[in-house]
Amino acid sequence: MKQIIFILVAVYLTSACQKEESSLTDRSILVFNKKLLSIPVVSNDAYYFVSQHDDALHVSSITSDGLFSDLVDLGNILPAGFTADSLSTIYTVLTSKKSTCFALPYYRNNSLAYRIVTLDSLDNLSWTVSDSVMFSNNKSTSQTICETSTGDIAIITSSAANSTSQPGQVSGPQVSDINITETIYSISSGTRSSASISTITGKTIVSICAIPRGYLIFANSIQINTPVVSQAQQTQSSYIMRKNASGSFDEKSLNDILLGTVLSVAVNDDTFIVSCTNSSQHDSYVPTVIAVDFTRGLVWTHSPAGTETMYFTSVQVATDGYFLAGAKFSGESFSWNNTSTVSNSRLFYTKIDGSGNSLWEKDLVVDPSIGVGVIEHKDGSLTWLASKLQFNTLSNILMVKTDNEGNIK
Repeated sequence: MKQIIFILVAVYLTSACQKEESSLTDRSILVFNKKLLSIPVVSNDAYYFVSQHDDALHVSSITSDGLFSDLVDLGNILPAGFTADSLSTIYTVLTSKKSTCFALPYYRNNSLAYRIVTLDSLDNLSWTVSDSVMFSNNKSTSQTICETSTGDIAIITSSAANSTSQPGQVSGPQVSDINITETIYSISSGTRSSASISTITGKTIVSICAIPRGYLIFANSIQINTPVVSQAQQTQSSYIMRKNASGSFDEKSLNDILLGTVLSVAVNDDTFIVSCTNSSQHDSYVPTVIAVDFTRGLVWTHSPAGTETMYFTSVQVATDGYFLAGAKFSGESFSWNNTSTVSNSRLFYTKIDGSGNSLWEKDLVVDPSIGVGVIEHKDGSLTWLASKLQFNTLSNILMVKTDNEGNIK
């Protein structure tokens, strides 16, 4: 079974309860005057996401033939005083029952709160909203929403449990433990259960990522070589971790990969394809795609060639490999707040085979933009989704239609 999961990069989108076709510059490049507020999920040849326009929030969709629809008006279900600017990353999960759940996090009384919106079926578009607001500790450092093994929804948050300096440590991260909190929300009853907490010792959190019926934890550990006289005498390792049936966490080392960030995860049977940045070369964050499973460990790595910087914000399973979408730009490390890197970035997409070898890659100059997903059609053609970039924000949605080798149709 091939399934696709997306994580967290905060993005932006919008319309009122109607269908509309976009303005377009070319029949193969459609432009929607909306803001994308969540990474989309793909089902039935359409993208589903939370959008914004005219200062209103909606659950929306775009079909692969370019029809935009607002499915749910979120204006009446958010707390008083709530605005889109109050949002941190919106999390989305497509369940095994084909329900789509959106977790809208915001801050209330200095704690992180969630409102859950559930599309009960993508066929009839009935929907419900959670009556209660779910809170997590305001010290939460990473979070996601996922489906549980029983088909309910879980909000997973992490926080530092302990933090201690080792004898002789002169600089760099401290050795920590991680508290993982699971708060379960029942789709059928619309209620939450009490939270459960697990502790992972000796590691610091990098990211939590949703997968079908569960989640992955990416973490770093630090071994202090004493007596320490330099930062170089700290040995750092990265791990992928998964909760097992007994409630403890299985882990696999990522060998020479040292995680900086994790951008996206795709699941192909028992193999996890992870878009990340690798900082094993010290102070240099190299965009990298890795394949890892809990039997073989690290299977292969892929880093794009060339001198320009690239980030893959989307990894998806193809019929014969994997699709990567993101941004390419000249210059040093990417920053949403850096006018020069935003202005020269462009949509970048590529395909690799099942062993991580590059098959083809394309970049498209249609104003600064970044890729967020792709639909592969039965005839092999592709429909890519991207968002235009403006200074310090993401604006307007692009839909780009290509053939099976990424050439614009």
